[in-house]
Amino acid sequence: MENSQHKYASYYPVIVLLAGILLYGASVFFGFVLDDEAVIYQNKIVQQGLAGIPDILTTSYWKGYWELGNGLFRPLSLLMFAAEWEVFPDAPFIHHAINVLLYAFSGLLLYKLLLKLLHDNYLLALFISLLFIAHPMHTEVVANIKSRDEILSLLFLLLAATEVVKHNKITVLTMLYYLLALLSKESSIVFAAVLLFAIYKKGAKKDVLIALGALSAITVAWFAWRYMALSNSPAKLPYTYADNSLVVCGSIISQKLTALCLLAQYILKSVFPTLLSYDYSYNQVPCVSFGDDMLYIAGSVILIASTVYIAFKFRKKSPAVTYGIAFFYLTILPTSNIVLLIGSTMADRFVFIPSLGIIVAIACLLHYLYAAKNAYLFTVPLSVLLIAFAAKTVGRVGAWESNATLFTTDADATNSARAKYNYGTLLLNENADATKAAALQYLEAAYAIDTADYKVISNLGIAYYRHGMMDKSLQCFHKCIAMNPKDGANYLNMGDVYFTAKNWQAAIDAYTKAIALKSYNKQTHNKAATACFNIQDYNKALSFFKEGMQLFPDNAEMQANYANTLAMTGKYAEAITVFTDIYKKDPKATAMLLKIAMCYRDMGDAKQAEAYNNQYLQATGQK
Repeated sequence: MENSQHKYASYYPVIVLLAGILLYGASVFFGFVLDDEAVIYQNKIVQQGLAGIPDILTTSYWKGYWELGNGLFRPLSLLMFAAEWEVFPDAPFIHHAINVLLYAFSGLLLYKLLLKLLHDNYLLALFISLLFIAHPMHTEVVANIKSRDEILSLLFLLLAATEVVKHNKITVLTMLYYLLALLSKESSIVFAAVLLFAIYKKGAKKDVLIALGALSAITVAWFAWRYMALSNSPAKLPYTYADNSLVVCGSIISQKLTALCLLAQYILKSVFPTLLSYDYSYNQVPCVSFGDDMLYIAGSVILIASTVYIAFKFRKKSPAVTYGIAFFYLTILPTSNIVLLIGSTMADRFVFIPSLGIIVAIACLLHYLYAAKNAYLFTVPLSVLLIAFAAKTVGRVGAWESNATLFTTDADATNSARAKYNYGTLLLNENADATKAAALQYLEAAYAIDTADYKVISNLGIAYYRHGMMDKSLQCFHKCIAMNPKDGANYLNMGDVYFTAKNWQAAIDAYTKAIALKSYNKQTHNKAATACFNIQDYNKALSFFKEGMQLFPDNAEMQANYANTLAMTGKYAEAITVFTDIYKKDPKATAMLLKIAMCYRDMGDAKQAEAYNNQYLQATGQK
């Protein structure tokens, strides 16, 4: 086998590199998706390009997008985005291409590192690397630009580990790579334990103590830097159930049991990634309890215990199996919600680095079990798994083309209110008869899951309105007003409902409140004035028209309605001035000539009335 392995080994690095590029190559043509808005194309600091570097290094992760406290400090990916924006502004192609290349390069580094750790077992290193590259759960990292922080974290872990394996001790480069990993993502702090363990296995006790001191110094320096950066931001807001479903678990026991069950799900999804979604928020992961969920809890405990048992059993027969399982548990710990609650319940991207441990454990276990029978037999089940992974990944990558494709693909993937809300809102924004029913269906589904979500209730009110279900629509907007009386959009929407129902006074009251809260569009003042006109409150109508025309001077419809109201109140000269202005701006608005003629007629100026009437007939081809 040794000769055979070496025969084609020179091609293996190229195979790994190409695998990453080919599997994700299509993503370079995708746009900005989900949080790409917050970190790139709507991020005021990133869009400064290189000029934004000082702020990126001294403020929190979301600073350029919102002012709320978030407790995150991940400057490295933002620095890259800013540099890329400086040279290629508003070009998602570049960001995606760099993600793909970094990922493929990480696969190459992984292969090189595994060769050293597995004593030049080329085939085993190749299959582990390819399985990692092809893992479907990694699509959320590679195809989503924002998740560059995950790729950078892995990249610098591999570089640091390569340094340790090469020198059997800590080096300046190891320390630099560890710092860069921390600046990529906070969860990289567990890499210190990974690196220390590697030195412990290879180096002398003195080297371990030196490494411990060096890595501790880097960690302390990073903490100090992070503290100073976050001190410039508002205090971190507490997580809500919308961020993490575990927040509403009835007790700490229920909370930790649920996290334990999630851990078991991560293990299963690392091997059988059948269900993939961009969102697992409330209430995809209901809280569990001893009374109602014993089978689920027992199954989860058995699965976790089984991995621990396998790790213990093979610690001498195949240490790589043990190391892989230990690596999984160590790297999943920061995002597992077991130690501390984080800002998300669950996410496919959380398994990005930990999945490597499961892949290593499975591949090395199969290699150990089949090695005595046939040196190549272990590749058969791994090949089947690799083909399944690659096929799933190719199919999944396309979902990340845009928010529309992602929301459409995942609308039914989970019981997440947010996923159903996003898809329902997508359909609602199309404002088409063909999607109207489906929009209402998904927004109602979102509301059935989460009856306290403000955005769901608001959009549900709009959906009811478009279905002519006025009472239900008003109920939604009343709920929203009770939740946030300062949001004028609810009064604006309510005004539209009353206007359609011809409840003129209620419409006027709602529009008045909306305008006072600076919430209006180009039709708001026009509708408010029309409602006043219909109850013969002409002075108030004129007031709305005047304010509306100041805000939207190009709104010809509102100008015409204003002139009509002036004429109705006998202010013919003013009406003529407005009608004339409209006609000058748009010679196709020939109806204005007839309006002017009628004004002169009512003023008793028959000569001017006849002149404008003749001009109207001539302009319309009637004379």
